[in-house]
Amino acid sequence: MIAYSTLQVIRTEISSQVTLKVVHEVELTSIITTASADELELYEETEAYAVINSCSLTLGRE
Repeated sequence: MIAYSTLQVIRTEISSQVTLKVVHEVELTSIITTASADELELYEETEAYAVINSCSLTLGRE
């Protein structure tokens, strides 16, 4: 698995939009609950993993 740099985290009370920089100018954006973003300690400039399947994107950290 490859760790990606977190470019942007936009938080609201219920949901958060997390954008990861994958390669060069490619970015992945996922909407997750703010509770999950807090639990994963996702902030700008942190490293995170992206698990991609045919219909969803899962974010994680070590």
